[in-house]
Amino acid sequence: MVQIASYGRGDYQRYEYLHRDAANALMKMISAARDEGVWIVPVSGFRDIERQTLLWQDQIQRQGSEELAARLSAPPGYSEHHTGYSIDLADGSRPTQDDITLRFIGVMWAG
Repeated sequence: MVQIASYGRGDYQRYEYLHRDAANALMKMISAARDEGVWIVPVSGFRDIERQTLLWQDQIQRQGSEELAARLSAPPGYSEHHTGYSIDLADGSRPTQDDITLRFIGVMWAG
C-alpha cells in the first residue's frame, strides 16, 4: 500500500492508502480531470474489514435496516476497499457534500 495525498480547494486535503498500481492509475485520472477543470479528491481508500464493519453498522443504524444500508455500503467482507484497489471519490470543490452525491460526481466524470 502507498499513501496518496490529494489537495482540494482551500484547506481541504485527504490522505488515503491504495495498492501502488491503483494509486498510479488514480493519479493519472485526477490529473486528466483537473486538465478539464474537474477537481476530484479521494474520500475513502483502503480500509480493513474491521473498519468496514463499523461503517456497515453505522449505515444500518442510519438507514434503519440492512436492506437499505446495502444500497449505500457493502457488508464486511464484500467491499473491495480491503483489496487496496477501490476508492470513493469526491468533488474537491465541495468537500462537505454527503457521501452519495460525492460518489456520483466522481462516477459521472469517469463515466
